[in-house]
Amino acid sequence: PREEVEHADILELNTIIGTLQQEKLDLQQRLKLAEEQTVSDAGAAEESGLKGELERRERELKATEEERDTLMCELEELDRQNQEATQHMISVKEQLSGQLKEVESELMRTTSELKTVKEQKITLEQELEMQREKVSQSAFSLNDLHMEKQQLERTVKELRDKLGHVQEQSAEARKDVTDLRKTLQER
Repeated sequence: PREEVEHADILELNTIIGTLQQEKLDLQQRLKLAEEQTVSDAGAAEESGLKGELERRERELKATEEERDTLMCELEELDRQNQEATQHMISVKEQLSGQLKEVESELMRTTSELKTVKEQKITLEQELEMQREKVSQSAFSLNDLHMEKQQLERTVKELRDKLGHVQEQSAEARKDVTDLRKTLQER
């Protein structure tokens, strides 16, 4: 926007300069005519007035040209700064574009890793469930074995009790047999 204003100022100054130069030419012609017609004091007075006007217009023209030159220098400096800023923006854009590509690549890699981790989690959860079922079945089997052991222990105790009873009967039977043998031998 500032450059546009300065461009407009420069165009306006060029127009003013053109106008002043035309007026200068007109005044110079009028002065020449006045010098040629220096017949009367009135002509001399007009000549003097025209010279003063011409000098004043030349000063205005010079001031306007200096202002135009100053604005041209400022415009050149602004153009240079604009080119530098544009080059810097291009450089920053390229840098950001490279960073964006790196981030997108990292995001894709991380997304892939996350997918793999989720798949591994599902597999581990399934394995854990299978192990739980096995542990549960093992617990039932262990409980069954424990009950069978208790049953076997009861059976063994009963058999020992019976064996002890049978041994007592056998010992009594032997004693009876021995007594009967003695009795028979005595007879």
